Amino acid sequence: VKKMVSYVKGKGRAIRPHGKTHKCPDIAKYIIAQGAVGACSAKLSEAEAFADNGVNGLLVTTAVIGKHKIERAVAIAKKHPDIIYSMDNAQNARDMNDAAALAKVKLNVAIDLWVGRRTGIIPGDAAVALGEAISKLPNLKLHGIQAYAGHASHTMGFENRKKVSLEAMTPAVETRFALEKKGIS
Repeated sequence: VKKMVSYVKGKGRAIRPHGKTHKCPDIAKYIIAQGAVGACSAKLSEAEAFADNGVNGLLVTTAVIGKHKIERAVAIAKKHPDIIYSMDNAQNARDMNDAAALAKVKLNVAIDLWVGRRTGIIPGDAAVALGEAISKLPNLKLHGIQAYAGHASHTMGFENRKKVSLEAMTPAVETRFALEKKGIS
């Protein structure tokens, strides 16, 4: 863990490892104590378990959809205002915004980009339009983008993996610059 955190910090970056590898709040807290900025969770129930056990800096990597789950997400945010929720749909953004307004809380969100054949909005114009929509919602704060290309890690050979990674991540980088060009940080 120390080597991983040190390597990432040496590159001027931060790390937020996924909790699905251990599903243990004590391990997540240990990694954070070593310098990680938080932990990721795939599901809302995992985020609740981490948050209830004192893990901060959470990123929920899957969109929170439906009235009941959104209410649960808002409840976590009231106790842990640094939590970030991924989303890839303007209606979901409006639903999250409305629930946050009722609870008098502001939610941090990240745009989930489809770069890894699993979830997300298409990078480019569609993602920029979502960013513009989010920026107009008073109870959401755009905290960044999520671009997870899990398939790249299963590509054999460094050069092949590098090629697949660049193909997946180039649209994410271009989307970031397009958002910034529109004045969306």
